[in-house]
Amino acid sequence: ADEDALDKKRAELRARKVAYDRPGAALEPGLSLGRFSTEEAAERALAALGTQGVRTARVVQERGDATGYLLRLPQATDPLRPPLDALRPALAGKPLRACG
Repeated sequence: ADEDALDKKRAELRARKVAYDRPGAALEPGLSLGRFSTEEAAERALAALGTQGVRTARVVQERGDATGYLLRLPQATDPLRPPLDALRPALAGKPLRACG
């Protein structure tokens, strides 16, 4: 809730040898004890932290899910590049790049 409380939590975590860092801007003030790709992974890590004496931590979602798409053109040749460049507005301005 304030800097004094944050300083106390930092001291507690250091005493327990628990690593922490700053959370994303939307979660300030606060501390992050890890970032995970799934809620399940975060819950498992939270349970493990409980065995180290961490009791008041909780799992929060830092940002919403985002859907991404990948367009693969395995037969793209140099003559095909100009018509593909015309698609750039539909690709949200993202550049085409070679698969590697």
